[in-house]
Amino acid sequence: MSHTTKPARLPVAGRPQQAGRPALIIVVYAVVVYLLFLAVLCYAAGFFAGFGVPKGIDDGSRAAGPAAVAVDLLWAVYAAGWAIAVSSTFLVSHFDLFGLRQAWLHARHVRYSPPPFTERGIYGRIRHPLMAGFVVIFWSAPVMTAGHLLFAVAATGYILVGIAFEEHDLIQSLGGTYAAYRARVPALIPRPWLRRTPPGSWRSEENDRKQAT
Repeated sequence: MSHTTKPARLPVAGRPQQAGRPALIIVVYAVVVYLLFLAVLCYAAGFFAGFGVPKGIDDGSRAAGPAAVAVDLLWAVYAAGWAIAVSSTFLVSHFDLFGLRQAWLHARHVRYSPPPFTERGIYGRIRHPLMAGFVVIFWSAPVMTAGHLLFAVAATGYILVGIAFEEHDLIQSLGGTYAAYRARVPALIPRPWLRRTPPGSWRSEENDRKQAT
């Protein structure tokens, strides 16, 4: 007696399917974590600025404050740091960075693919605008208390170490694309004389060098 076995159906990339209960739990969990992160981020903004929170990072003994104009300038730099950090997340994929896109694709049984490499906007001037924004936030303090200084030094060191590990992984995954980008674009501090290079032009330059040799 013969019989046939039907092959198992595998999810096709890009084709959404109805989310099951476990997948729905993952999506809800991702949304809750994302909202919690936003709440912590808002509290951190107030904590660093000393506004809207019970106690800020600069509460305690203080030295004489700078002139009013310098204070206003530093607050402007502080706000610019937050603008750089937040806006940079949308230039790549804001929801992928915080895990919401991964949870949504998993719930829809769609195969995950990372966001494509980009040099849009500020990424054409510095490689890590999110981290650069945080460094600006940490150091733009009208009153630099001992606690704020300790935090700024420790957080900046953590960022520098994290960048080294991240770039090692990026070179492993992107190869020559990121290596050429790294050689051309600075990590945190933009160069005013930096000339933007159209994406993909590094390939033609590499081919020219090979032909010349």
